[in-house]
Amino acid sequence: MTIQRQFAENLSRLKKEHGLKNHQIAELLNVQTRTVAYYMSGETKPDIEKLIRLATYFHLSIDELVGYVQEDKVWNDLSLKQWLLSLNLRSEEEIAKIKILVDTVETLYPN
Repeated sequence: MTIQRQFAENLSRLKKEHGLKNHQIAELLNVQTRTVAYYMSGETKPDIEKLIRLATYFHLSIDELVGYVQEDKVWNDLSLKQWLLSLNLRSEEEIAKIKILVDTVETLYPN
């Protein structure tokens, strides 16, 4: 399923769950009511500002709103080292510093 199609289904579901009418969503986004219908049918998609408004209104991330799911990226020492070597780093010391950085980021922002 495409992200646009998933967004259309999510918006339709959220509208129903929150008891909203198309014209209420249209007012929130400052668009015509038929534009909301186009979003929910998957015929068109909103711009980023409208996605931000919707995500904020529904207390979701944009990823959640559009149904984007990042595939799990499993990092093991060998694949990480191979990727870092492909960056043409000059030394094992540089590789070690970047690995520490990656580990720190993964700790701070776990999936």
